[in-house]
Amino acid sequence: MPAQANNLPEDMKQMAALVRELQAENSQLRSLLKGMTHQAFGSRSERASAVLGDQGILDLGDLVATPAAAANDDGNAEEKPAISRRRRKRGLMALPAHIERVERVIDPDTLDCPCCAGKLHRIGEDASEALDWVPAIVRVIRTVRPRYACRECREGVVQAPAPRRAIPGSMVTTSTLAWMATARFAWSIPLNRQLQMLAGQGVILDRALPSRWMRKIAWWVKALYDRLLAYIHSQSRIFCDETRMPVLVRSGPGRGKITLAFCLAHARRKFVDAYRKSPSPMAAAIIALIGEVYAVEARVRKGSAGERLQARMTETADVMAKIKTQIDTMLPGLSPKSDLAKAMRYTLNHWKGLTLFLEDGRIEVDTNTVERGMRNVAQGRRSSLFAGSEEGAQTWAVMASLLQTARLGGLDPYTWLNDVLERIVTGAVKINELDILLPWNWRPAAEPVKALAA
Repeated sequence: MPAQANNLPEDMKQMAALVRELQAENSQLRSLLKGMTHQAFGSRSERASAVLGDQGILDLGDLVATPAAAANDDGNAEEKPAISRRRRKRGLMALPAHIERVERVIDPDTLDCPCCAGKLHRIGEDASEALDWVPAIVRVIRTVRPRYACRECREGVVQAPAPRRAIPGSMVTTSTLAWMATARFAWSIPLNRQLQMLAGQGVILDRALPSRWMRKIAWWVKALYDRLLAYIHSQSRIFCDETRMPVLVRSGPGRGKITLAFCLAHARRKFVDAYRKSPSPMAAAIIALIGEVYAVEARVRKGSAGERLQARMTETADVMAKIKTQIDTMLPGLSPKSDLAKAMRYTLNHWKGLTLFLEDGRIEVDTNTVERGMRNVAQGRRSSLFAGSEEGAQTWAVMASLLQTARLGGLDPYTWLNDVLERIVTGAVKINELDILLPWNWRPAAEPVKALAA
């Protein structure tokens, strides 16, 4: 801790060392403040105006598109054709056709002619549509199974069998369970918040119940999840979010052996953040070299795997080698606590995975292809700091994987899960027929598919 004002060293060398320490600490705090200010109020894109000249317009996929007038600005603005955007038509077909229409006719107060008092007749109409929201209806399904007996023999008592439930003896229907699971694992609404929503309707539930219900639902669809996982692992490449969620109580073996190819855009972003906080030629040099990698990728993106690999071997490999050399040269001279040093260490620690695309033309240079699709999963992870147990983590993996896959397939996750649960619980679909329930094969039993709104 720095010395107090009334306890300063008298030796000049010690005083000089203290000044250097305070200057370094001050520089680090300023850098941290600048970064936090940018995160709170700055642009979220990595455009040229925010980073380094033309480095901001690299084709990274997940970045905000620059307006055409700025991206193509070459000094001849008067020669550019104006971009005409077709205005979206509003009216009868502006809202999805599958949504129920409730027609409300508004007639004048009187149908007598204001001039001659004659009877008015209809000559036309004006119609408009507006999206209406009907809050969820909480109701109780009371199942009654009458018993019948013969008055003559008094032996033959007949009663319909009780319908199978996902959780025998529970107070919730399959539809309620599907709603709670969808809200939790597809839309990131925590279970305790759902309990508050139900409490507003007068339904008070024990806080421990929903977690047990979710584990039971995951048990019902576990076989379907295994089919999904087997299909995913049968592919030659898989995009995934490697960020883990902590588990309080772990047991059993870890993950299977998978070769990980890391995202170069994530590594670049760390250098960009370091440059924003403290612009330096070293960070600029690394970002410029990564820009050369993306320039090659943009040129060969539509080529075959063999063509991409050839371009990477002849051009990109040398650029990546330069990045490695520059980091090895510059890192020893940096403060270990600096953001630039952290970015360099991250890159070196993941170097094998970051350069795996140089060995296989099928591998992408980054995960931007599916970055937006993973954001909802990350949002759900932020709403829960950890999983309470290995079983809870497994429940999360099963439900989130299935529901997010349904979303990616353009399905309404609740409609899909409600139908799938009902057919599995009732035995309408056997264990050897589960493939028909996978999101890309699924067809509803009774009603047409409701597409997920974009």
